[in-house]
Amino acid sequence: MGKRRKADNINPKKQLKKQGTAYYNREQEINYLLNKFTNAVYNPNFNLQNIKSYKQINEIRMKLKKLFDQQGDIVWKKSAKRRRIYDEQLSKFKVVYTRWKSETYITYLNVNFDVPEHLNPILSMKRS
Repeated sequence: MGKRRKADNINPKKQLKKQGTAYYNREQEINYLLNKFTNAVYNPNFNLQNIKSYKQINEIRMKLKKLFDQQGDIVWKKSAKRRRIYDEQLSKFKVVYTRWKSETYITYLNVNFDVPEHLNPILSMKRS
């Protein structure tokens, strides 16, 4: 009979997952920021048209883009499971970003180009 495996009885031949690596830490930060970004966009009590909240979410978006760029170069050398997780994270980000971008287009114009709402009747109709 073989030796039974218990929770504290670790197979010495099995490699443990390295949880302190930069890759793992970036993946954790991507998950955290992605959840924060998603919650802010889909929260009905969060005012997306506010300039302060727009800048706050835009900062989170830029951090996510930077992390995805760093992770993307490394992920193709990892296993298929890691690539699938990366693809799922990226597709979730793209879906949420598209919704956020469409809802905050007026604020984007106001912040970046100082286009007042009353000068563009199409924007004022879209907002109401």
